[in-house]
Amino acid sequence: MKSKSLEILELKAYGKINLFLDVVGRRVDGYHFIRSKMQDIEIYDEIIFKRGIKSSNNHCNFFDIELEFCMKNSTIPCDDDNLAIKGAKKVLEKISLKGVELPKDVLGSAINIEINKKIPISAGLAGGSADAGVCMLGINELLGNPLSLEELMSAGIEVGSDVPFSIMMNFEANKDRLTMTGEASKAGIISGVGEIVSPINTEKYELILINPGISVSTRRIYDEVDKRFSFKKEDYDSEKTSADIFLAQKNNKYNIMQALTLDLYDEAKEIYDYMKRNLNADMVMMSGSGPTMVAYYSDKEIADKDFIKAKIEASGHEGWKVFRTVSGR
Repeated sequence: MKSKSLEILELKAYGKINLFLDVVGRRVDGYHFIRSKMQDIEIYDEIIFKRGIKSSNNHCNFFDIELEFCMKNSTIPCDDDNLAIKGAKKVLEKISLKGVELPKDVLGSAINIEINKKIPISAGLAGGSADAGVCMLGINELLGNPLSLEELMSAGIEVGSDVPFSIMMNFEANKDRLTMTGEASKAGIISGVGEIVSPINTEKYELILINPGISVSTRRIYDEVDKRFSFKKEDYDSEKTSADIFLAQKNNKYNIMQALTLDLYDEAKEIYDYMKRNLNADMVMMSGSGPTMVAYYSDKEIADKDFIKAKIEASGHEGWKVFRTVSGR
């Protein structure tokens, strides 16, 4: 493998929304089979990778490469529960297992990773998965791309269920800064437990997102799914594609978790009710397990006017955060 001269790499870790989300089965080990349509949003964390000299702040060491993390504007600790650190460790683990000989100039070096958080935490926007996926992309790039896009995505499912899609979507979004190649899109159909990702064409939307400033436990929501829905099969055929093709062709939007989160979190219901009553959106739907609510618009002017209205409303509610963004551009 040829030596890489790249020493600094700046990437954006974009969040996602769910245009469709259903739980269609449950494995005997407790993991859930899903079918989902996911797409990017123009809200992102900033991640800067720097190759340099080792220090004493050691989190992980493979190939004598030290990883150093810094989280800015975030309360997320730099420990082994941090998805970004999990992703970084995982990509180095897979490179090691592949037996790749790395360039001599990277052996004995450190990779400093600085993450500037902007995506709300535990909000249904896959901010943690975005950071994990982009850390995997960035380290792979700095080390000369020993893993392919497909190999990165395959490794990503061992980090989190949203990570394979986040890798593909963020690869597409950062293609001007990455030298790796592969088939990708900012939108995809996801099935299995998140490991099966098929790129599809994006749908263009103007968006307003409102987050109540609280975190939602995804595990708690899935526990509620298990209580309220019964799955006839414990072993579901996740390779079936008929429903995936249907989702790719139809403009149906649905989130099985929305009613559950609204029942369990009054803060989420308050925002949803406000948006349904007061915004002139084409539709309002929760992303992921929530609590972020998304208003969809085909008309930019209407979205801009509603954004002003929502910002005024948010000023009277502690914790409310309002975002004006787009998807599918």
